Amino acid sequence: MSDSKYLNTEELDDYIQSRKFEDYVYIIMSEAYSGIKDRNVRIEWGRAGANAAIIWSQNKIDIIRCNRGVRNWPEPVLYGLLSHELSHIALGANLHLEVQADRDVIDRGLGPYLAIERLFTQKHFDHILLEGEDRYLGFMSIRKLLSSDDVHQLETLMSDLGMKPPIREE
Repeated sequence: MSDSKYLNTEELDDYIQSRKFEDYVYIIMSEAYSGIKDRNVRIEWGRAGANAAIIWSQNKIDIIRCNRGVRNWPEPVLYGLLSHELSHIALGANLHLEVQADRDVIDRGLGPYLAIERLFTQKHFDHILLEGEDRYLGFMSIRKLLSSDDVHQLETLMSDLGMKPPIREE
């Protein structure tokens, strides 16, 4: 924040985007994360190891740090990204495994959004980080875990966004 009492253009844009994302977080928490709906979750902009990451706070505020590149993503894609980060909060600070956060999103009925996020980011297949210790589910694995109703919702989202499924590898 600058010393001026007025926000510069970048700070104002950050503020507006943070409020928009925090509205999405509130909606997602209200619908699928009742156990953490009273948590104070804030959006921060900056460098994150991925498109977004949780910054564990000591002052009862959970921060989702987002890379600025996600600002203009379609809303359903953002729901998938933010749901994954909210699952980290719901599962607890001591549980950082990405695959467990992915499965939690699916269990909460938000799997179609997670799948559309992975399709949008071209993460079609599972990917492993941290020398094999951490694994994110890719689009294909997520799709296999969805119920038939969720698959239908995913196909509707794909159609609405003009997206096609990846070509399957043999």
